[in-house]
Amino acid sequence: MANKLYREESGFSEIITIGLLSLTLLALLIASGVNAFTESANHNWALVYAGAALIVGGILYFLYRMKMKLVVSEKVIKFKMTPFHGKSRKIKWKNVAEYEVIKTHPLAPNHGSHLASSERRFSLSGRNGLSILMTDGARYFIGCRDVDRLEESLRELAV
Repeated sequence: MANKLYREESGFSEIITIGLLSLTLLALLIASGVNAFTESANHNWALVYAGAALIVGGILYFLYRMKMKLVVSEKVIKFKMTPFHGKSRKIKWKNVAEYEVIKTHPLAPNHGSHLASSERRFSLSGRNGLSILMTDGARYFIGCRDVDRLEESLRELAV
């Protein structure tokens, strides 16, 4: 078995997005309750608010379920982005023409520098991670949170 140089698991952690969706869910639930249980209420609006709350709750649950797993070993780069990937994807180091560790400023995690239009992007951490150019010309971007530790681990690798 290949020696694991780097391993990371992360989830969706955009606190502003989660906070705004949670407040929206709370407001929709309150509006639904007010419209369902007051005397002058319109029960049709209660159903509309309850349906919207169900949709927002589903979005929150989907974001909660999103996970990114990255393992870099001496032979392969394995990654899995749940729920989009059923099983881990593998990129063999022998098929990598070049790679670059990209670290962006904390205030600009999703800015557009280093973007290639044909790049396949798998990230829950913005534009922080590993950019890969394959020998066949394909480009990948695999995100990670601890870019410094990834860079240290890749220095140990003789690719």
